Amino acid sequence: MNTILDVNRARMETPASSHLIHFNNAGASLIPVPVQRAVAAYQDAEYNLGGYETYDRHIADHKAVYDKIAELINGHSEEIILTSSASHSYGIALQSLRLKPGDKVLCCYAEYISNYMALLLQKKQGVEIVLVPNDSNGQIDLDALDKSIDGRTKLISLTHIPTSNGLINPAEEVGRIAKRNGVIYLLDACQSVGQIQVDVAAIGCDLLAATGRKYLRGPRGTGFLYVKKNLLPRMEPPIVDGWGGDWTALNDFQYRDGRSRLELFEKNYAALLGLGTAAEYAATWGMKNIEERNCFLANKLREALVAVKGVKVRDPGVRRGGIVTFTMAGKDHAAVIQDLRKKKMHVSLSSGVSARLDLGMRGIESVLRASIQYGGGD
Repeated sequence: MNTILDVNRARMETPASSHLIHFNNAGASLIPVPVQRAVAAYQDAEYNLGGYETYDRHIADHKAVYDKIAELINGHSEEIILTSSASHSYGIALQSLRLKPGDKVLCCYAEYISNYMALLLQKKQGVEIVLVPNDSNGQIDLDALDKSIDGRTKLISLTHIPTSNGLINPAEEVGRIAKRNGVIYLLDACQSVGQIQVDVAAIGCDLLAATGRKYLRGPRGTGFLYVKKNLLPRMEPPIVDGWGGDWTALNDFQYRDGRSRLELFEKNYAALLGLGTAAEYAATWGMKNIEERNCFLANKLREALVAVKGVKVRDPGVRRGGIVTFTMAGKDHAAVIQDLRKKKMHVSLSSGVSARLDLGMRGIESVLRASIQYGGGD
């Protein structure tokens, strides 16, 4: 099935797609023209006026970034926290919950390296980390998840779309289990925001971590964290400054109310305006259209790869998205990447050491990853 998405327009607004086949959108997408212009215009203003003065002139634009991101994921502006990456978002969310020794966190085999290391930090502080097994389709086992919850379970952590394979985990079903059991639900949407339709209300997550540089097509060094409004008051970040807290007495301070308690004063405001523009740009296409186009192209690629001798597609799952992973028998995957770059085709490598739970469990040393994007030069 194809979609109503205007491919010619997408390519025109992604000039690099005229000379590149960019299948590395799970790493960093090609930035579209409106995003580049927004960042450049703001940097030019800072160059000519000064950083603080430029910020003062663009306060309404900065506030609008929160609105644009909230609209994209069906949240509220007050629930959006601006960060520098998905790892930053996930880490600050996890640490701000202030889990205690004996608390239990349930996580999945699709966890990203940064997420799992953040969980291991919690383990060193006495928090129990429990891996929920996969089902026969390679996605999180919902029955096992439900049975793993007890009175000590304080958090469920789920990676929506792994970095090392193309499955889409059943996020909404996990949300229903979390709600039924009264457990906080943290979703890593690093690869899903901008790739597929993400609706925090439908998913039922309390926290969601995302980045700008991947499928959302924003600048590097940008990200955001969604925190459900009723959860914000209990979040206590390990780092605070005058943006997120009030110095109430010589030896005391209080976190501010609302989203600012999880942010810091210093930000790359040009890049964050680009992030807002990227969210607005995705909305103009319609995330359902983007999702259908990405999945359509990825399925075509999988079908083509299956027909190639020595190539094995490695994507598990019932539902699969725009990330296609495969191995090539007898080939050095790193060398394949360099050879393709010479031909102006970009793919990437997921190694077992960065995906020990996923690839390690499956006995795979590394996979080649072709991550498809509607505007990336297909």
